[in-house]
Amino acid sequence: MILRKSLQLARRFRRGIEVRRLHRLIERAPADNVFLHLGCGGRLFDGWINIDLMSMGPRPDVLLDLSQGLPAADHSVDRIYSEDFLEHITRDSGRRLLADCYRVLKPGGVMRLLTPDLKQFVQKYIERNENTLAWYRDQFGCRTFGEMLNAGLREWGHQFVYDEETLLERLTEIGFEVRKRSFGKSDEPLFQNRDSRNSAEGSLSLYLDCYRV
Repeated sequence: MILRKSLQLARRFRRGIEVRRLHRLIERAPADNVFLHLGCGGRLFDGWINIDLMSMGPRPDVLLDLSQGLPAADHSVDRIYSEDFLEHITRDSGRRLLADCYRVLKPGGVMRLLTPDLKQFVQKYIERNENTLAWYRDQFGCRTFGEMLNAGLREWGHQFVYDEETLLERLTEIGFEVRKRSFGKSDEPLFQNRDSRNSAEGSLSLYLDCYRV
């Protein structure tokens, strides 16, 4: 019991340090150029505040467990980008994080959101799409369509994989105006050609620009 409480206190202390770091970075960012990269992994964007729970190469600017929410001030952020992160947290944690993203964005702010598409995975499985299976075989060693489907839905720590209907309902309920996009395409210059998971190369993803109105 004592050890558990000590670990909890240590985690809260570390989170407090990183939250303060995030606040300082936001305060020091140029006006109208506060850009957050959520779940950055090993891809760090120059001029952005890169956030992840752990380091996968160069240390992110802020080490935070985003499943606990985004602890930034209301209306303090201009742009948010997140690719292949939302599916790694639970449905409830995802709802909290998306609501926080809306809260912290300034009016007119935009979030670019990419996440695997449940419907596409199921369609490829039902259709027995050989090209998709071949891609998963080359990338991840999947030999059957069942392995392919389970890899897409369960591997890499996936917790909840969205289809378009579910994610759009969640985002619009929060208040976002959502525009469906394609790989690398956006009306926002900052988001153009920034995506790494190319649908033409086998990625089964949703590409959404989410506007805070």
